[in-house]
Amino acid sequence: MMPDPLFYQLLLVGLVWLCLMLHVVWPYDRATAGSTTPRPAKAPPKRSSDLKPFPGLTRTPSCAACEQSHADAPQP
Repeated sequence: MMPDPLFYQLLLVGLVWLCLMLHVVWPYDRATAGSTTPRPAKAPPKRSSDLKPFPGLTRTPSCAACEQSHADAPQP
């Protein structure tokens, strides 16, 4: 037994109504009225031009024997 054409028309109307209701009710991202481009909080600090040596790079020998052997080593 075949369903009558009225069934298909009611089914089509119901699906269109469902799609329209989902489109209206579904939450979506709305544009805000405020500023759209973020601005940086503050400018980055300027670096100083004079160089300061890092204290961890220079080592002093712990004893006199180490100091003497260190003096004989070639410097890079």
